[in-house]
Amino acid sequence: MSYVTYDFSETIAGCGIQRENIERVEAAWGRNGDCAEWDGGFVLRMKDGKRLYLTGWCDTTGWGCQDGTEMSEIADDGELPKGPSGEWRDPPSDWDIEPADLNRFVQTGEGQWD
Repeated sequence: MSYVTYDFSETIAGCGIQRENIERVEAAWGRNGDCAEWDGGFVLRMKDGKRLYLTGWCDTTGWGCQDGTEMSEIADDGELPKGPSGEWRDPPSDWDIEPADLNRFVQTGEGQWD
């Protein structure tokens, strides 16, 4: 897995989600490409009961130059996304389940720039 809290915070911001509205992060994945570009995804349980899948990417210049995010509501069946969503690459089979660092950030706001 290759993601940091900064990737997560930029992805949720790009999708218009406030940290305070997230109950927990159920799963996460991320990877760096050959030239330091990044893409990843996050399954969120929201305080209103919705379950969301967010994906994000940025090129080698990092967040704020060439990047993007996408969000979709997913079934409340406990399953993790298995295939691409539009143009996004397949998520890996080895998701990071209940990522402690991201859930600490959701609860406290600590670690945003890790």
